[in-house]
Amino acid sequence: MARLPLFPLGTVLFPGSPLPLQVFEPRYVQLLRDLAERQPRERVFGVVSLQRGNEVGADGHPVLAPTGTTARLTSIRSAQGGPTGVVLVIETVGSDRFRLESFDATDTPYYVGEVTWLEDSAADPEELARAAAEATRAYDEYVIAVGDDDDPVAGAPPARLAYQLATSAALPVSDRQAVLDEADPVRRLRLVTRLLRREALLVGGLRLAPTDRQNFAPPSRN
Repeated sequence: MARLPLFPLGTVLFPGSPLPLQVFEPRYVQLLRDLAERQPRERVFGVVSLQRGNEVGADGHPVLAPTGTTARLTSIRSAQGGPTGVVLVIETVGSDRFRLESFDATDTPYYVGEVTWLEDSAADPEELARAAAEATRAYDEYVIAVGDDDDPVAGAPPARLAYQLATSAALPVSDRQAVLDEADPVRRLRLVTRLLRREALLVGGLRLAPTDRQNFAPPSRN
């Protein structure tokens, strides 16, 4: 296992996805200052999603997802603002998945976790290619439904495609977490396919809702 500084957030970071942040809470400003003293390749922290918002468990700690992603710090600059007058504007990119075994804030003002690094399971190349093609079609359907023109598919390797599609789609945090938790690339693509098609249907239903409400309007009392 390894020790990794943690940054709990109300979102899910995927490997390969960018994550810009404006950091002003003192303990996380300290985390970034500690990272800045390390060699560039060691400037990483773990992003884990808060499973129930800001709710804490019986031990007084936040309730965190079991799986997270390391964020590699690529740039940092200071700005003015925030409650303390110090804001650090950073750019990061998701890197490696990990399982969070335990965490505490014994020696630092921020949480540090004991983590185990996670690897994808092996996948049949042909099955992976078919799943990627189906996920791409589902994303095209989703884009048409929401009226977007984003195209995150270009150049994405099949094993990472699910992450890029889930990053681009407006999925709930719980769905994003399920995608991150899945270690099988084929099952991960199939999961994203189902989620995208569900969202496309939901958006289509919402667009029909005003007409439906008119059809079922109560009769006039005049």
